[in-house]
Amino acid sequence: MNLVKNALFGFLAVMILLLPGCVAWGNRALVGLAYTHVRLPFSKNLVHTPAVVIHANGRVEQVKEPISGYGIYAQWNSNAIGDIAARHGLKRVYYADVEIFNVLRVWKREKIHIYGTR
Repeated sequence: MNLVKNALFGFLAVMILLLPGCVAWGNRALVGLAYTHVRLPFSKNLVHTPAVVIHANGRVEQVKEPISGYGIYAQWNSNAIGDIAARHGLKRVYYADVEIFNVLRVWKREKIHIYGTR
């Protein structure tokens, strides 16, 4: 019986460490070791922000070399808010969200969602 409790506790502890999911800690999202997929707001104060329906996004892809520890990686595309707005013809941006998708800390995709008007 004690062996079953210890095995269950060990399994739950590993799952909590590896898969934190959609939890934010302070201003940073918790990043799982195996998988992360979170969407967080860039804008904090939305008191006088109008509701808009025009949505645009841009993303950055990144691949890291995990073996050597030198931090070698390749990154491509642009997720700059100004670039995304210009590409989609937005004249005014009201707020933005960031979506982070990460697998084994080797493959990472950051997608910026912006909302504004033309």
